[in-house]
Amino acid sequence: MEAAPKFFNFDHPTMPAEILEGLRSKSFSEWADDYEMMLYTLEQQVAAWEELYG
Repeated sequence: MEAAPKFFNFDHPTMPAEILEGLRSKSFSEWADDYEMMLYTLEQQVAAWEELYG
C-alpha cells in the first residue's frame, strides 16, 4: 500500500507544522479505512492552503 507511507510522511516546506498536522488528522478521521482518500484529501487541502497563503 503505497499511499499510507506517502500520507504519513507528507511534508510541506512552508506550511506551519500544526496546520499540516491538523489537516492530516482531519483526513485520517474522515477516511480511516482508505489511505488513498486520506492522501488525496490531504493533497487537496494543502493545495487550497497554498492558494490562500502560499
